[in-house]
Amino acid sequence: MKPLSQKEMNRLEVMQKLLSRQWTQEKAALFLRIRIRQVQKLLYCYRRQGQDALVSKKRGYPGNHRMPDSVKQLAVTLIKRHYSDFGPTLAAEKLFEKHGKG
Repeated sequence: MKPLSQKEMNRLEVMQKLLSRQWTQEKAALFLRIRIRQVQKLLYCYRRQGQDALVSKKRGYPGNHRMPDSVKQLAVTLIKRHYSDFGPTLAAEKLFEKHGKG
């Protein structure tokens, strides 16, 4: 079992209340700020997989819009070489102006 975040712990409590029929799916949806259909899907997965179903499947993977490490390294190198005394906003503007593709 993976450790749960606070958000996932809240979902676990809600799933337990749903299974014990203390809460309705509508109340769970309002509490979790998701749609009833998502509550139904969560409950179905929770019944089959237990609390592992509540853990985010994206955990441990890089974001979809993450900048490649090579680009980050190039930017750091250019800033150190040419713009070391600039603040972050001005350095970003100069990087784009002189070295960016626009």
